[in-house]
Amino acid sequence: MTDESYATIESLVDIDSQLDDLMLRVWSGDEDWGGIRNYYVLGDRNHGKLRFVVWDAEIAMGFDLSAVRTPIDLNKLSQGRLPVAKSPTSQGGLFWWLAEHPEYQLRFADRLQRNFFGHGAMSTEHMTRRWEHLANQLDGPIIVEAAARSSRTRITTWRNEVDWVKDNWIRLRRELVIEDFREIGLYPTITAPQFHLNESLSYGETSASSDLVTISSPDSATIYYTLDGSDPRMPGGDVHPSSLVMDVTDSLPVQAGLSLRARAFEDGKWSALSVADFTVQLSPATAASLRITEVHYNPSRFGDDPDQFDKEEFEFIELMNISDVTIDLTNVRLKKIVLDDAEQGVDFNFGEGAIQTLAPGDRIVVVENLEAFVTRYGSDIPVAGQWIGRLGNGGETLTLTANGLVLQQFTYDDEWYPNTDGEGHSLVTFDPRDDLQKWDLQIGWMSSGFVAGSPGTGIGRPGDANADGRFDLEDLVLVFEAGEYEDDVLQNSTFAEGDWNDDGEFTSDDLVLAFTLGNYRVT
Repeated sequence: MTDESYATIESLVDIDSQLDDLMLRVWSGDEDWGGIRNYYVLGDRNHGKLRFVVWDAEIAMGFDLSAVRTPIDLNKLSQGRLPVAKSPTSQGGLFWWLAEHPEYQLRFADRLQRNFFGHGAMSTEHMTRRWEHLANQLDGPIIVEAAARSSRTRITTWRNEVDWVKDNWIRLRRELVIEDFREIGLYPTITAPQFHLNESLSYGETSASSDLVTISSPDSATIYYTLDGSDPRMPGGDVHPSSLVMDVTDSLPVQAGLSLRARAFEDGKWSALSVADFTVQLSPATAASLRITEVHYNPSRFGDDPDQFDKEEFEFIELMNISDVTIDLTNVRLKKIVLDDAEQGVDFNFGEGAIQTLAPGDRIVVVENLEAFVTRYGSDIPVAGQWIGRLGNGGETLTLTANGLVLQQFTYDDEWYPNTDGEGHSLVTFDPRDDLQKWDLQIGWMSSGFVAGSPGTGIGRPGDANADGRFDLEDLVLVFEAGEYEDDVLQNSTFAEGDWNDDGEFTSDDLVLAFTLGNYRVT
């Protein structure tokens, strides 16, 4: 089959449905199928691809309309059971025709890996569970029918057949079919990579963010994997540019989740694709895990801000996960309250926002106007959404709740730091992990080091060179070890190297700024 012919069929046929249908027919040993009869394809004639559906498949799983059972090792592929003529007019003929193309061959292997292994729909575990479920549904009606006919034999025969299919056909058939497909070149001899979560075999699951995943292969093949959901192999056989090579000593932390795709490669040949998605077991947000860490309540116009936005439209609130686990934000809310007959705060439901989980140490922001915010700060900062309301320029009470319970409530004051009140700087917490009572006090806050604040980043607090949320001895050690204090090299210092006033140098001016703001903490 030419590349052009294969591309044409791909444009017309849902190949995955054709593969699923064929694998199920072969696995079941369907005796009444394969030629020009007993199969259907359905599709939207205007714009949909044709999908294969099972039809008239009762002569299967050992039953062949006679007293002799179909053998469990029936090979539909090589014993004359499936027509070998290459033709698009029958399911069997279309299969043999497609099977000539190398991309179809590997796609077949990938689909088999997906269906027959791990959590696959045709794995022995799933087939057994599905069979038992259907048998349990039918058991009662069959007993009633047998009783109406005064026939205990019917009940015994029924239950014997159910057990035989489960204990013989379902238990043994999978391995036999895999070998049948391997014999005709549709399942590689190179073993597909395996995933292990904390050294136990896994096909993807929910786990703790601190758990570790490794990828291995029993062969000596090189393992290529990706973290972005892409196939490590490009069409045609080249390695995908985003692929990484797995070393036997490597391990991957689950953190906020992993979407792994992996293949083994040896002697110019690829294995089937192994897929595993690891999601994080979420913890509910609490006062010990979620904190408001920055409030930009009275911005100034800045730089190239477009004229269509009022300065108040650049307001934002930053929140941080200070725990070591990923937290669930779906029940979290910034909530307006009525205090002294006046509304205080803003309203935002994280359950309706763009971000509903927060990994350890990560920060997100909620904003007054998303368009204005992106215009000033760019699109890389994680924004949960827009609130309803507006922050008070003279200070007001902010309330953060989860499941209706208050996690944090405090009142900020515009008199704490004048440069946060209309002069462009924001209020940032001294220490996100500090006692929550300090959020109501000036000593719990400081002015941002940069005009316009530092939303979503945690940087920009003068003195906090290591971005851990505080200015302490560790930061001083870090910047002096960099060796750039008042050296003779112009414009060579970064924030992490002591340049806290954004002039490209680490000088006494930076130390004066950080200490004058009262940022330093003795630990």
